[in-house]
Amino acid sequence: MKLSKSALIGTAAAGLLWSGLTLAGTASCPDPAVPGSRVFTVTTVSTTVSCLASGIGNDPGAFASFVFLDKFEIPDDNGGAVDDALSDPGIGLFGGNFSFNLVGYKDFVVVFKSGTAELDPDWAAFKIGNTNSGTWSIVPRTGQSLSHMSLYGVKCADGDKSCDFSSEVPLPAAA
Repeated sequence: MKLSKSALIGTAAAGLLWSGLTLAGTASCPDPAVPGSRVFTVTTVSTTVSCLASGIGNDPGAFASFVFLDKFEIPDDNGGAVDDALSDPGIGLFGGNFSFNLVGYKDFVVVFKSGTAELDPDWAAFKIGNTNSGTWSIVPRTGQSLSHMSLYGVKCADGDKSCDFSSEVPLPAAA
């Protein structure tokens, strides 16, 4: 039996869907990229990752409806509402991994800040949903690497089921 190209693609897509494979999402800031500019990119397991904002100078330190949670930089690790939630994302590098571990917040925003004065933008903010890890990069890889990373989120209300990120799978009731 000979299958058409579209049938093969459909079969492959259905196989991925049934395999439980989680597809990754990637976003870049600025989006679209401006020729000759610096581009920040983030990839997470969340397919809803998006560029929230980017700019010149220092990151603004406030995003409407988001609480400042933590900031990682060397030598001063300036805390926020949840100090020491961030692990070292690779300060001084042009790419790496980021992760954080906290409860009581959702709808996260991560901000990456490079050096200033060479290329723009100097910082980029990404909405990453309820994902707590991913990879990041800055291109071109010239002169100004990662200076610091900041984390923001929305405080969960008591009983908010969308804030239950537990990885525990409940056991079936005894028969």
